[in-house]
Amino acid sequence: MPITQGGQSPAVITGAGASGAGRPSRFEAPYQWDGQRPQAQRIQSWITECIQEGEWFLRGQQGYQFVDTSYRILSDKGFTELPDTLSKASKNFVKRDLRETVGLLANPRPLASYLTENDAYLNHNDILNKGYLHWKNACFSDRKLRKALQYAGEEGTGYLIQEWDPSYWEPGNGDVREQALGVDAVLPIQISPEDWDLQTCYAVVIRRQFPVFQVRRRFPVASDLIVPDGDSPSRFRRFVNSMMDKVVATVQNTYGAQRGYRGEDPAGKHLVTVYDIYILDGQRNMGDKPIKMGVPNSPWEYTVPYYKQEIPIGMNDSSGMPFTRPADLHDCSMFPYRRHIIATKNAILYDGPSRWWHGKVPIVKFVLDDWPQEYCGIPVTKEPAKLQAMLTSLLRAYDDSANARLRPTLGYDMSRVSKAKAESIDPRVGGGVIGFQNMMGEPFKMMVDPRYYDQPNNIMEIMKWAEESGARLMGLHDLIAMSKAAQIPGADTIEKLSEMAGPVATDMSRNMEEAQKFRAELFKSNFFEFYTAKKRFQIMGRDGITREDFDYDPASLVPSDIDLPIIGRTGTRSERARLFMRNFHYYIVPNSIYQMTQTSRRLLLLQLARFGMPIPPEYLMENFDLPNPKKMIEDFWKYKAEEAIHMTEIQILAQNFMMANSPMGQVMGAMQQGMKGGKGDSNPQGEGRPPTGQQAPHMEPKDGGTRMAISES
Repeated sequence: MPITQGGQSPAVITGAGASGAGRPSRFEAPYQWDGQRPQAQRIQSWITECIQEGEWFLRGQQGYQFVDTSYRILSDKGFTELPDTLSKASKNFVKRDLRETVGLLANPRPLASYLTENDAYLNHNDILNKGYLHWKNACFSDRKLRKALQYAGEEGTGYLIQEWDPSYWEPGNGDVREQALGVDAVLPIQISPEDWDLQTCYAVVIRRQFPVFQVRRRFPVASDLIVPDGDSPSRFRRFVNSMMDKVVATVQNTYGAQRGYRGEDPAGKHLVTVYDIYILDGQRNMGDKPIKMGVPNSPWEYTVPYYKQEIPIGMNDSSGMPFTRPADLHDCSMFPYRRHIIATKNAILYDGPSRWWHGKVPIVKFVLDDWPQEYCGIPVTKEPAKLQAMLTSLLRAYDDSANARLRPTLGYDMSRVSKAKAESIDPRVGGGVIGFQNMMGEPFKMMVDPRYYDQPNNIMEIMKWAEESGARLMGLHDLIAMSKAAQIPGADTIEKLSEMAGPVATDMSRNMEEAQKFRAELFKSNFFEFYTAKKRFQIMGRDGITREDFDYDPASLVPSDIDLPIIGRTGTRSERARLFMRNFHYYIVPNSIYQMTQTSRRLLLLQLARFGMPIPPEYLMENFDLPNPKKMIEDFWKYKAEEAIHMTEIQILAQNFMMANSPMGQVMGAMQQGMKGGKGDSNPQGEGRPPTGQQAPHMEPKDGGTRMAISES
């Protein structure tokens, strides 16, 4: 659910700078909402037109036309209903193969990280990498990816929408949330058939359903206009709804048995459809004064200069005065990073600048089988669908044949056998006894030649061929070979298995790498925008804090007092953030997302390390997927230091023991003892008589000869 600024009132989000009602042209959206009902009606009418246009666009896609059939196949309802007397046997290998395909693709482990070319930002880059790793593990990002791939497999196209949820963990403790969406949830408006790029089309409509209480709590001022509508973006749900009455709110029975609904659809009586529309709006500030845009004091607040206004270029003259230039049409764009409308069928909840610093539609598209002439991908269930029907038909024929042999069609002599007696006879049940008088001829006769029920000897081989061919059409064999290549350490074996993986698996993995890169770029923006110093300290400790957090802006990772291109030391927080984020980019080693090259790379690194190449231990450990390599290295050296101190203490004790039990050690000890007993002795008590010096020191046995001592007169 998109975030709000504390339930921002629609009346407060004004259309400053709008030049009246209507729209700039028949191909564009109406002007920004000014808080009045007439303009809201114009915007809602335009949204309705967009939904109709987007749905007609999807219906014209070949892959989209197979979605209903794909659902029936996966639910094992894609075949003609048969009488009760015929077999219902089936083996849904398409569903099983799709699960295996998604399971293999939903576990990416690429050689990838955020990089920066500016050494001054290495600490920021390290924090960004740690934050991304923590988010992936804590929020189970692989499970969200799995759902998107399931949509891509059965519907041809799947999406992940990435947003900031201020109450992800608990109220006031937010995080980046991802949600998987199907092909019906995203409607492109005015998209180019040259590249089918969602980021370059005029508008994108994202429609989702939420419980009505959630939407009302996000937008409390408009709660009286937020009512369940019973609509659903799913084609399957629309089919169900067409067989039932729509959900219609009533006033008379609000607290009655129907609780405000008649002809209710139980699946949607508490749901409201919310539309998020991202628009490349071309409105510009052609007035005579700058305009504030966005919610005040929010991360997405900015100022739009008017046309020809003098604006700084980020450089100063010798006196310290900034150089300026007249603002052009690009500078005075009202929505340089997209316009965002949030609406239901009855209300405009928000109309203003997009709140994401990346300025993109926060949608990641996943396609497993794409073609240049199609926007929607082809469901991977389409190719093996006929083989699935063939396998099911053969399996049921084989089952029916076996049953018919045990219970064949019989004819009986009506003059000798009653109908009731004949119907009570079941050839499949043994042990029956029937009495006849004057049996002559056959009272029963098989009406069908038993050879009619014979099945070819190779029918099982044909069914096995159909199943294997269907899996090959889906590319499952290539993906399995790819996963094996990542597990076996032999270099020669790896190369052979990598070749066995084939171009299908390589093509899928490259598509996944492209999607994962865009996904990581969206996270980078959300991380800089919403991860405050407090949150970073909570999840990463002191390693999540930089010097800039204390010197500049404690609420953001973006430095507020360093020179940046174009704006220098000026600019709003969002302007500085967008320029600052350009210093970091996400890089994936090609063909590494499913570890097709990891093992060979690891062996190469180990060999280079043996040859004395300067490869840091931490880098080696990271390539072997060891957790927290830096911490492991620090603990290792701490242990070695403690071990060295301990060994030093042992060596000192050993030396003292050896000195005390050797003749030289005893001589040295006696000399020290003699020095203590002489003039200026620090021990005034003095043990024994002082030496006379009449005899030279010599060795004498003591304690019965068990030890030797130095003695003198």
